[in-house]
Amino acid sequence: AFLPGSSLKGCIRTAIAWKLVMQLEPRGFADLFQRTLQNKNKNWSFNTFNAALFGANPQTDILKTLVVRDSQPLDMNGYGAMNYVRVMNVMRSGFAPKQGVPIRVESIMPDTGSITVPFIIQAALLKADRDLQQVSKGKPAAMLLQPGKLEETLLDFSRQLLDYESGFYKDYCPNEPAYRFIQQLQKDSNTIHRDPVSYTHLTL
Repeated sequence: AFLPGSSLKGCIRTAIAWKLVMQLEPRGFADLFQRTLQNKNKNWSFNTFNAALFGANPQTDILKTLVVRDSQPLDMNGYGAMNYVRVMNVMRSGFAPKQGVPIRVESIMPDTGSITVPFIIQAALLKADRDLQQVSKGKPAAMLLQPGKLEETLLDFSRQLLDYESGFYKDYCPNEPAYRFIQQLQKDSNTIHRDPVSYTHLTL
């Protein structure tokens, strides 16, 4: 068992996208949002934002310079479990499980220690490609070329996401174990450790 690098890269892309959207001027955001609404295919509705934030196509996507490897092999006897995930319907008085939607997943359990994920930022390619440098007014390039900015983005997004989830459970189901779990995550000292020399490993 392992954490796939492609899934983790998707998480990192989401965090970077969130940061870039937060930096947009109101008029720029409104323009992007209107163009997104014009996309009739909801499955591809983010494509407008994606092109504006990261590049128009896979060849010009600036995150092609970010290569995230799979994690080291994990011992599922110590790390994992099979869990049943419930899809919930929000009600006025709380929320209840949606019937007929059984989802079983392999999960990493809490309190199992850190997991190291190797990654590479191809700085030479990024510096040599002017088109990549100009994507989204150079903000993604600056983030990738300065490790501290990328770390700050990931941690900020993590905190914002936990705050949102905590607020949801507080409003709808404060007695759920999930609420206490999220509260504990908020109290924990969430950190990212990197190799200060090679800048090639991310430990979560």
